[in-house]
Amino acid sequence: MSQITGRLTPRLETAVEGLVAFIVRHWLLIANVMFFLFVAPPFLAPLFEAAGLHLPARIIFLVYRPTCHQLPERSFFIFGRQVAVCARCSALYLSFWGLGLIYALTSAVWRERVPVWRAPALRWVAVAAVPLAVDGLTQLVGLRTSTNLLRAITGVLTGSAAGAFIYPYMHLGFADARRVWERNQAHRGDATTGESA
Repeated sequence: MSQITGRLTPRLETAVEGLVAFIVRHWLLIANVMFFLFVAPPFLAPLFEAAGLHLPARIIFLVYRPTCHQLPERSFFIFGRQVAVCARCSALYLSFWGLGLIYALTSAVWRERVPVWRAPALRWVAVAAVPLAVDGLTQLVGLRTSTNLLRAITGVLTGSAAGAFIYPYMHLGFADARRVWERNQAHRGDATTGESA
């Protein structure tokens, strides 16, 4: 048993180290892919419906039900079929993901020109969310009726501001994690060299 454990442990250690190295180096790719996997299904639901694939469309609606009211009159339609989240959620999700893509395409430039790209203060995210809150609350209490265009605009404002706040902090956090990981790898390499000498 100890022989199996002895053989397994170095392999498992190597696999974990490889996974950690991949995550700290490619966190933004991972984040964008994961968020795409969250954003895409609501827009696939109407395509499935249009193609006659009703069960996958219903499953998507069921999965996204806890995240959105899914009212048809407040939603976008593709090929005459409803997107599985409302117009405001569609705009929030797409703008946040879109900002992640923009950050991925431009962050290398920012890193070269400005060592620490500063995120907007959280208060500016709150300011950007005010139109969304006003639009939603005034409609909720019956003072007025919103439109999908207004819902989308307020969603884009909030989603973009949230992305502009979150992505730089994630960048700094993973940059710190990468430095720590690389320093630990260097120390391990020095220790191994010392043992073999």
